[in-house]
Amino acid sequence: MKINWPDALELGPVTVLTGAERGKYPHGNSMLVRGAHQTILIDPSLTVAERGVPAPIDQVLLS
Repeated sequence: MKINWPDALELGPVTVLTGAERGKYPHGNSMLVRGAHQTILIDPSLTVAERGVPAPIDQVLLS
């Protein structure tokens, strides 16, 4: 599945959702991990909150 996100970095099942100014504080970067049965968003950034999630998400993990 192709993710519609400017400057997304796709690394196999992991997509780095880059934040504003390349993830510079306070925006940060988020990771979207797609598996066979679930999609997980790790550390949703301020940019994700502003733009919205680019794919259906099953779980959100905060570190």
